[in-house]
Amino acid sequence: MEHLFNLFIKKTIRYLQSKELCAEIEYYQMYYGLQILLYNLLITTCILLLAFAINCFISSTIILIVFGTFRIIAGGYHFNSMPKCILVTTSIIVGCGKCAKLFNPNLLYSLIICTILMTFFWKYTPEGSKKNPFNKKFQRSQQKRFRIALIIFSLLSCISSYLRSYILLAMTFTAILLLPDMVRRALSKDQMLK
Repeated sequence: MEHLFNLFIKKTIRYLQSKELCAEIEYYQMYYGLQILLYNLLITTCILLLAFAINCFISSTIILIVFGTFRIIAGGYHFNSMPKCILVTTSIIVGCGKCAKLFNPNLLYSLIICTILMTFFWKYTPEGSKKNPFNKKFQRSQQKRFRIALIIFSLLSCISSYLRSYILLAMTFTAILLLPDMVRRALSKDQMLK
């Protein structure tokens, strides 16, 4: 699947390039940009088609927006293959979309969960990936964005009983996907101290 995906991107670049040849760095910039764009389009399409097919389109769309916002800013664990990523992400979004209708926490429960998750998230600093780490300035900027998103979505979950279950589920699964990164960091810091 990944081979066909990459082949399609290369052919698209050749088509867009027409007769002018671009420099190697420009080629890789186009390749990476198209790869990200088409991959996100593919995964979003899979999620929304499945959600529509099993009658949870609106709830899955809300989960996708909240979960996607957190994942874009905070990052977290990523799978090393497209099929795994598509399967797990689609399962999380559509599964939460289906479960959100069954999960209807009251305001007190929402406040408790938000407090626990915000405490967990507040110290977290996004670092990018191993292949593409953030510089310190961008890292601080991402941490501020993450905290602002946390505050906004936490307030929304307290104010709107309709959005409450969607936001809490998206925040919980974001925390779950951040755990491996946090454990890796703790282990690497522990190794440095020895």
